[in-house]
Amino acid sequence: AAQIGAVQQSDFGKLMGAATKALKGKADGSMIQQAAKSLLSGS
Repeated sequence: AAQIGAVQQSDFGKLMGAATKALKGKADGSMIQQAAKSLLSGS
């Protein structure tokens, strides 16, 4: 998240775009979304 400047909830779209592109064909979108939310919430 920090690598692309995503540090708060408002950066969720930016993080999802980068993660989805990087993990295309390797991870389900819902798994990526859950991980992104966890990263941005600090969990």
